[in-house]
Amino acid sequence: MKRVFSNLTWGTAIVAVLGFSLFLVAFSILNAAGFSTGDFFPDLRKPATPPPIAENSHRKDEVVAYTLFTTVRYSSFPVVTGTQYASTSNPVIEAEWCYISTEADSGEVTEKLVLANVDGTGILSVPTFSTKALKTFNLTRNSALSLMGTHCRFRSRITGGNPIQPQKSQPNRRPRLSGKREREA
Repeated sequence: MKRVFSNLTWGTAIVAVLGFSLFLVAFSILNAAGFSTGDFFPDLRKPATPPPIAENSHRKDEVVAYTLFTTVRYSSFPVVTGTQYASTSNPVIEAEWCYISTEADSGEVTEKLVLANVDGTGILSVPTFSTKALKTFNLTRNSALSLMGTHCRFRSRITGGNPIQPQKSQPNRRPRLSGKREREA
């Protein structure tokens, strides 16, 4: 019984090796004749052309994801508002931003201070202004916020967010901790 099983095992191995060798020889002959793997296995073939353009896709002459810039001067600095649109056929505003910048003689932006951003839903956000950046443009926090209101040319309707108003300057007073007014001595 062992001898029969042993002969079957060896026989199976020999048949497998011979079958695989025959496959390799046949494959080599077909490759030499100019056939490729894709001729026999079309699923392995890579597409030669991109897939067809789906309906409602962009036209060839359409501009997509473009930005319009509006510049307003403040003193010697440009205040730039950028408005990014989805496409020329779908002029939805995707994002907006506004900044003041310094320019080199070549016209390149050397320093800039972002005054505000508006997302695609109309939510306004005002970043924290660094003291160094404010000094570069000879601004205070309040004047930067005022500048945002007067010089940023946002095209979308602001629907919410962080519309910070300039703080009114107040004399040095201690903050009140209760609703009652304290007597000053």
